[in-house]
Amino acid sequence: MTEKTVEPGQKKKSRFGVFLLLYAWILLMLGGAALFILNDYLIAYEKSQVKYCLSDYRDGLEKTLPAAAVEALGDLDPAVQSPEANQAWALEQLKGVYLTYDAADSADDRLIYWIKRADGGWIGTVVFGVTEHGRYGVPVWAPVEEQFDFSPFYRTAGITVPADYTVYLGGCRLGEDCITQTGIPYDALAECYLHYDGLPSMVRYESVPFVGEPELRVFDETGRELGPEELDQEHFLFRCSAEDRAAVEAFIPEFMHDYIFYSADIGGGALRWYNELRAQAVPGSQLYARINQALESFGYANTRDVEILSIEVGDIADLGGGLLLADVHYKTVITALQGPVEVEDQAQVVLRWVNGELLADALYHY
Repeated sequence: MTEKTVEPGQKKKSRFGVFLLLYAWILLMLGGAALFILNDYLIAYEKSQVKYCLSDYRDGLEKTLPAAAVEALGDLDPAVQSPEANQAWALEQLKGVYLTYDAADSADDRLIYWIKRADGGWIGTVVFGVTEHGRYGVPVWAPVEEQFDFSPFYRTAGITVPADYTVYLGGCRLGEDCITQTGIPYDALAECYLHYDGLPSMVRYESVPFVGEPELRVFDETGRELGPEELDQEHFLFRCSAEDRAAVEAFIPEFMHDYIFYSADIGGGALRWYNELRAQAVPGSQLYARINQALESFGYANTRDVEILSIEVGDIADLGGGLLLADVHYKTVITALQGPVEVEDQAQVVLRWVNGELLADALYHY
């Protein structure tokens, strides 16, 4: 067997190839590491951009109410609506919010954004700042200040009611500090105010600020809650006891009969009704004086006959102090020189209890 010999040049070539392969592998490893580090740096740098912080912050507003927003709702009365309900309302306001950059007041390390509702209404401000430095020394942005103001969206509610009624907003009774006006007159008592003192009047309530949907609730002097259809002057004023209504309905027909025939002075016969009518009037009252004064004008009427078609008692109001007010609607046929004419009249009759007897105190046509 012959021995194979290797030339010195061949050994050098073989070693050079190995070293070249090793060098290439090392370069590849270093290049890969450099690319990995560069890519990692670029990722860290990209994530350090404030736009990602803005997006995360905005998304968070739709899920959880920030502590600054909870604090901003602290001026709402918890008796009207619970803090939890107020916060649920506020979270709804943050649905669809967006951030607008405030270039005028911002700085390189302090970025200010307005928080706006979906409809464009301003609702708060957030300031972003660099709170630390992450990998490779890139800045880490985070919200450092927050301010919310929901007051532009607060509401109030007002209502005018009798002075002896009570008003609630949700579960909160409105106190005297919520009364903004007193002595508000009733339209139906316009004439009575000219002649009587101490008549009923109304007060105006304006509620404390609130959010959401709590409603005003009104209770009368007996504690009964009124329905929406009862919240007007007619229902407020025209209320009386069953006993008073029965007495008025018994008194009015006879009184109006005598008053109509006395005023008509048919054939100069007013004196026939004079004493009867005076007996139904309060001595010294407006009506009593008018009955006496009317005698001076009689004797000139051309009325030949009066027929009463109907006398109806409408609403009755208890004015306090023994005074009652009754709406009366009556129809008559008056025959004069021109023949018979049907006439409809409406009157307010003020009545007074005197020693247990109901008498007429005044009469106003309208």
